[in-house]
Amino acid sequence: MAKVLKTNVSKTIIGLDNGSIEEVDTASLDFIPQVDDELEVYKTGDEIIVRKCNKEQFYHNGRRVNKLVYALLAIFLGSFGIHKFYAGRMVGIVYILFFWTCIPGLIGFIEGIAALVKEADSDGNIYL
Repeated sequence: MAKVLKTNVSKTIIGLDNGSIEEVDTASLDFIPQVDDELEVYKTGDEIIVRKCNKEQFYHNGRRVNKLVYALLAIFLGSFGIHKFYAGRMVGIVYILFFWTCIPGLIGFIEGIAALVKEADSDGNIYL
């Protein structure tokens, strides 16, 4: 992954994965570069295509769910694993099988509290 090393009004210096450096015209970019922005750089002949990476794309491999809905389902219906089904995880079946032991309820409550303290994205979603 490439990174912005230096930028000014006219030129942006980009450090590539292989250790080389590319200089591109700042005006040709479709975003305002900041130092340490992570970028994807593609070379086609003489042309260089630069795209700013969405950090969520690289740091969140899990499923995106609404923070409040997930937390409420986990706290109030965690015994039955409803929050796991909401998140697209079939492990909710295990919660249903063992709900009578109260252990899934305790785990669900803890997962609900953990979801509430987890930082949400701009849309109010978290990644599990």
